[in-house]
Amino acid sequence: MKLSSAPEAIINALQNCIKRFPVAVAFITALTLFLIFLIIDDEKTLSGQANGTIVYYLSVGYLLSLTLRLWAEDGRKQRTVLIVNIVAHLLLLADAFYIYHTTGDERQTNWELYVAHAATILSLWLSLFFLSFFKERDNIASWNFTKRLILNSIICYFIGNVLSGGFVLLLTSFNFLFNIDLGYKWMLIAETLIGMLLPTLLFLGRIPQGEQKFDRKPLDSNFLNAVIRYLFLGLEGLYIIVLYIYATLILIRWELPNGKVSMLVVVSMVGLILIEFGLYPVRKLQNKNTDNFIARYLPVAILPLLLLMTVGIIRRFSDYGVTISRLYLITLNLWFYFVCITLFQTKARRINWITISFALIFLLTSAFPINYFSITRNCMDSKIRKMLYSTDMIRVRKFPLNERQYKHLLHILTKEEAVELNDKMRYMREYFGSHYTDAYVKDTTEVYFYYDFLSDTPSQSTIVENYYIGNGCEDFAIDISEGYEKIFRVYTPTVTVPSNQNIVQLVAEFRGEALDTVFVNLDTLRAHKHSMPAPFPLPCASNHNIYMVTHFSISPLNDSRTNKVESIMVDVTGFILQKK
Repeated sequence: MKLSSAPEAIINALQNCIKRFPVAVAFITALTLFLIFLIIDDEKTLSGQANGTIVYYLSVGYLLSLTLRLWAEDGRKQRTVLIVNIVAHLLLLADAFYIYHTTGDERQTNWELYVAHAATILSLWLSLFFLSFFKERDNIASWNFTKRLILNSIICYFIGNVLSGGFVLLLTSFNFLFNIDLGYKWMLIAETLIGMLLPTLLFLGRIPQGEQKFDRKPLDSNFLNAVIRYLFLGLEGLYIIVLYIYATLILIRWELPNGKVSMLVVVSMVGLILIEFGLYPVRKLQNKNTDNFIARYLPVAILPLLLLMTVGIIRRFSDYGVTISRLYLITLNLWFYFVCITLFQTKARRINWITISFALIFLLTSAFPINYFSITRNCMDSKIRKMLYSTDMIRVRKFPLNERQYKHLLHILTKEEAVELNDKMRYMREYFGSHYTDAYVKDTTEVYFYYDFLSDTPSQSTIVENYYIGNGCEDFAIDISEGYEKIFRVYTPTVTVPSNQNIVQLVAEFRGEALDTVFVNLDTLRAHKHSMPAPFPLPCASNHNIYMVTHFSISPLNDSRTNKVESIMVDVTGFILQKK
């Protein structure tokens, strides 16, 4: 390109993007203006929820408009294109309203909503590369289009980042050259205009069209061929060899595979897919037997290794039950089987179906009413209900439990049952929000975020626990090397005593049975009320035990008639250290 034609090329690219993608340009321009408004306004006018929804709508609207325009260029009827565009944009608008009204509930974590939209946006983004090429007899045209699209985006956004960085540096220099402080807002505006809007418009103007869009000539790149054959294929071979050696060893020892082997299998499959895509153009161009053999039989070599991943996942299901990540992992494993078998059967004549099938499966398992989140939630809820209603204590109490009742419940259960129940409650709250645990435990209770069962026999002289004071969490260490062998997390009931009583006796229970009697001096508690750096000891009736306080509260109760302190409610939490 001549130097004199460079400005003309940039102007043509900008004019082309406006003529070819007017709706997409409108969305990206609106997004830019809205971001500038947020910068100037400091996000004061609208709520963060409204700002996020508008940014989502404009961003996805840009991607949707671009995808539909590329699809419409493939000889579609104008009426069909118009109807599809109207319906798609109305659905997006309705989705934006749904997001705005759903994400306001602080009791929900919205992970299900986020993953569902991530699957939808991924499918929409992948359709940019493949939607216009379903009628092609092979995948060369879409391969070339994808390559140009990716290279153009890298070049345009690199140019935008360099220009915005240079412009921001120029604005910064005003401060030390002329003692003029322009402030950070001008720099953010410059980055938005030059680093986002300009490269996006250049990218749109450089999207291939016409014969260039449907270029059916296979790419002949010696560099790409060398990288795939001698680097990627070599590393893939090392992975396969290592995994086969490991599979042989566990067969000889007759033991189950390590759960972390799944990561190596996933990396091997990613390498396989990259090799298949990298070899595709040269296979179509040269039709060498060696390349065709690799494309067809490399999946066969990996196929037995997928069993390692399958066994590891089944073992985790058996040991720990259903979780969201395990459902996605087993689905990914089954998809790997599908990819390997299909590549062998079809001799890898087409490859676009690999990414398309991945996006469809992700969409089906995430974006519909019955999805992996809802399945996991129902399984967890059913298990929690079964565990709670099978406990004798629950039959005489009403839901929701308070913190004290929940702690007592964990103590009367066996260690395994208590840990399982607590983990499931914590999982439900973490991934689905307090809305789904409020029916069982009051939403003011944070006990299952930190409550933990210690082993009856410590394995080291220092045991580290977590304890809460108010809303804060700190760590403490207890040295139990002086003859103490066992540690018990005990339950002590809340008691109410007269205001003039200073010594309180509490019965410490462990799994429903009295372990010892603790002597509580209220003056000792008051001395630690405002400064509790670490647990402190209280004496027990047995000389072999000592009670360590990790949390306490002293609440005065006033007489309703005289408004004078009549009694004191004492609540103490801790554990007992026991000697031989």
